[in-house]
Amino acid sequence: RSGRTLFSSLLSGDRLWAAPAEGGEGTLAGAMAEVPQPKMPRGQVSATSGGGSGVPGLLLKDLNEEVHLAVLSCLRGFEAGASLAPVAPFMAKLLQPDGSLWRHFYSQEFGPIANADCGEACSAYRVLRSWELCKTVTWRRVPCQHRLGSREGSPGVFCYNGYLFVFGGWGHGPEQDLHAGCLNDTPFSLTQVRFSGNPPQRTYEGKITVLGEDEQNLGHRSSDASVRVAVTGGYLAGGYGRESDRFGIFEIRFPEGGAPEAAWVKIGDMPESRSNHSATFVPPRIAGLAYPKGYLLIFGGNTQGQASADVEILDLEGFTWSRPCIASDHQVGWPLPRNSHSATLLPQGSSSCPGPAILIVGGGNGDGTNGGPPRGGRDVRDGWWLTGLEQAEQLRWSHAADWLDQPSSMGHAGRGHVACR
Repeated sequence: RSGRTLFSSLLSGDRLWAAPAEGGEGTLAGAMAEVPQPKMPRGQVSATSGGGSGVPGLLLKDLNEEVHLAVLSCLRGFEAGASLAPVAPFMAKLLQPDGSLWRHFYSQEFGPIANADCGEACSAYRVLRSWELCKTVTWRRVPCQHRLGSREGSPGVFCYNGYLFVFGGWGHGPEQDLHAGCLNDTPFSLTQVRFSGNPPQRTYEGKITVLGEDEQNLGHRSSDASVRVAVTGGYLAGGYGRESDRFGIFEIRFPEGGAPEAAWVKIGDMPESRSNHSATFVPPRIAGLAYPKGYLLIFGGNTQGQASADVEILDLEGFTWSRPCIASDHQVGWPLPRNSHSATLLPQGSSSCPGPAILIVGGGNGDGTNGGPPRGGRDVRDGWWLTGLEQAEQLRWSHAADWLDQPSSMGHAGRGHVACR
């Protein structure tokens, strides 16, 4: 934009220094440049980048709201939100989600937006900005030495304590091996982890869930770290046949000076046989006092040859199962049965779903009635929030329409995708 003003926040809270780009005549800073003034202290509005001219003593916050809106409209939405709002409270109030500026930002960067209030414009802007950032992702091949052979059937892949782990899948039939590689090693290599204990039946297309929080996966490697991993359901026979009704939990330890070791610590029955479902760990800080070790929330998948929309909970202290009651707005309804979807625990749901929430996205409805699981049927192209996770007593479904009701050309998640945060 001709005459666009570039802002840099200073150390002082809401004092800003502004410098015009070339051709800045006609802007607020450009107008100030016409009045010669002594060199200004940091924190005051200046007209030049290095500058020796400006209006002494004049701060941006001293100007009226009309000027603030004019200044913000010269920026892009993400620039205003990231650069100005954190250091200038008087600007932050103009950038609230229900502010009129978001319709301007959306139209300026992505084209006209029709039939949307300001809050919807802000939400839509965030979605399109996220998609724009995704276009900058670059893929690179990582040389890797391993003896896994070819694998399908959704082997579980996860990171913990500086290691990458790969569990199970379908190789020469259902596999139940665990391989690990240190992420700092060059070249990167995966070696098989020694297992002990009694495992459940071998399956593939089950769900592998780390029973630990993301924060514990970061930082330096620790020799006294350990983590438990849940393996639930899956298929017992080739050709996507015979769902399993068993679960198992193994623990990974990191002995000092040695490779990771693993041991099965618990196996048991599930209420229903299930495969291609989701299994989301809800940690104790969210689950509440009723679940001192958190719980595992199972949703959907194929059960006895048909797609499901059931929810089951495994208490990770007593290893007991329950089927919670879930509310929903009758105008919204409930999620359709599905498999091969994603379920991601997020610290905050949508604006209408405050607090931690699980976001269920996409999947497919392929089962024994429409061409066989999980490749038959069709993709499911919607998303749902599951809120009320504390104590699991007030679980509630709400449709995630705020970001999925975009033009189909932008793409939607179908079956077999990966979602992470």
